Amino acid sequence: MYLCCLESIQNAAKHAGRDAAVTARLRRDGGDLAFAVHDTGPGFDPRVTAPGAGLTGVRERIEAVGGWVEISSTPGRGVSVSGVVPWLPQTT
Repeated sequence: MYLCCLESIQNAAKHAGRDAAVTARLRRDGGDLAFAVHDTGPGFDPRVTAPGAGLTGVRERIEAVGGWVEISSTPGRGVSVSGVVPWLPQTT
């Protein structure tokens, strides 16, 4: 989860532009841990632009532990990356 949030923030820093704002949220929701990173940059058209290695890695990491990721963007409206993984109870 940490690496996925970090990658999403680094992507925003690299692609969103100097004046963009980035918001990152992390929350526990019942038996899940959820994250969301949103930037106010120029965004992209996902029908035309394929995810790069960073976003592909985010998806692979989250899916490897039984979670899911949604990457959404609209030109002129920024990018949102959100995901959920199971929050497993601690054992002693």
